[in-house]
Amino acid sequence: MNAENRTAVSRERTVEEFDEVFDLLAHPHRRTVIDELESDVTVTVRELAERIAERRDSASLSSARIALCHNHLPRLAEAGVVSYDHDEKRCELNDAAAVRAVLATAREQV
Repeated sequence: MNAENRTAVSRERTVEEFDEVFDLLAHPHRRTVIDELESDVTVTVRELAERIAERRDSASLSSARIALCHNHLPRLAEAGVVSYDHDEKRCELNDAAAVRAVLATAREQV
């Protein structure tokens, strides 16, 4: 593979990685989860749902909790951003420094 092809592959992978990051950050509930977990070590789903309901007038506690359990936390866990224990209904940020670095890089790309 010549240098031009390696650069194209590298650029393509980077674009895909940014697409994944932007997709993860696209929903305000996931941004709230990351923001809240940066300041707390481990948080219950109920606590996160309460914080989402406080920040977003349109979100009820019940709908926020359901969305967290069935959509947002599993997606963030699959991407390696959080550790989520579905049985215990608790989650924590995997690597706050790495998440901050990704967010900083994403901000530079906008």
